[in-house]
Amino acid sequence: MKKISLMCVLILLVSITFSGCGGRKPDSVGIVQAVGIDKAEDGFKLSLQVFRVSSAGSQTPIDSSKSNVEVISAEGKTIANAVEMCENQLGKKMFFGHNQLLVINKEVNDIYSCLEYFINNFDAYLKMVVAATEKSAKDIISADISSGAVAAETMKKIFDVSKKDGYSTDSRFFKVVSNYINTDGTAVLPLIEKRAQAISDKSKESGEPAQDSLEIKKAILIKNSKFSKTLDMDEVFGINYFLSEIDDSDMIVNTSYGKESVKVKNVKQSSEITEQNDSVKLDKKITVRITLDKEESKDHRDAIKSEVEKKVKEYTESACQKMLSENSADVLGITALVRQTDYKLYKKLIDDREEFLKNVKTNIKVSAVY
Repeated sequence: MKKISLMCVLILLVSITFSGCGGRKPDSVGIVQAVGIDKAEDGFKLSLQVFRVSSAGSQTPIDSSKSNVEVISAEGKTIANAVEMCENQLGKKMFFGHNQLLVINKEVNDIYSCLEYFINNFDAYLKMVVAATEKSAKDIISADISSGAVAAETMKKIFDVSKKDGYSTDSRFFKVVSNYINTDGTAVLPLIEKRAQAISDKSKESGEPAQDSLEIKKAILIKNSKFSKTLDMDEVFGINYFLSEIDDSDMIVNTSYGKESVKVKNVKQSSEITEQNDSVKLDKKITVRITLDKEESKDHRDAIKSEVEKKVKEYTESACQKMLSENSADVLGITALVRQTDYKLYKKLIDDREEFLKNVKTNIKVSAVY
């Protein structure tokens, strides 16, 4: 029933999520820009980054040098209960239609409830980024980032760039929920952390305080609706290359000409899956494009091409090993592929998904082109 209700509400949300504030007066709503969820002793600790409407009124221009947000927190047995507590603090109804970011502490063991609240909230913004953190979610959304009128918009840009470069998987809300539904509670979220640093030497010289910086160095697997194994960056790259979701990534390769940095992007990929006795064979062809900063000799270009192919193969094989053999977790689109190509095989998959995934044998071929 959970799967059916999630799917139905998600479809409904798609049609109405861009409806705005529904005619409500700005001073009667709290416009939420980012949400943090931490574990509480009895339920959840919810933190909301709320836009200060008074700072952006028609008579008062937005001052990007000053914070235009405040963070409020409350605890509740459910997310809905915690939201109500926040509303009582502000004397306003919370509006999530402009929410950019949902951060969940990895200690939270009820991920379904975190997603379900926003699925059932018709104001929710389907393109908000969903991320996890190993520390405090409140600390993440309270980060002191003054570039841009709203801190959450800057935070979301960090995820957008990280996804483009392959450091983060696609963690937009609708994508995460779709994966979660199709795989009975499996997904991958980027792990975000905060580190303090001065924006520039000039800011140090002026005596201004150091500002926060957010960074993504790892990801975390959700399996059976709970946080599971941590993934390193090579495994994240492997997932993205496998799914053809690398837009423009820097890759360092070693050739006889020395260590070199090249730009690599996915061009296309194809998959073929066949049943072989007690196992399933997955043939995967991946094509990537290489961009060099300058003209090189044919031998040099061939050496780079060979090393790029080798490295992409290593990334993807590592991801397959971690996801399939070790964790029987479907974040590589196996369920969708089997459903599209062989329905009888798909029936076997959903009868025992973990055993099926464990027995998938991959054969990956990588071609690099200029």
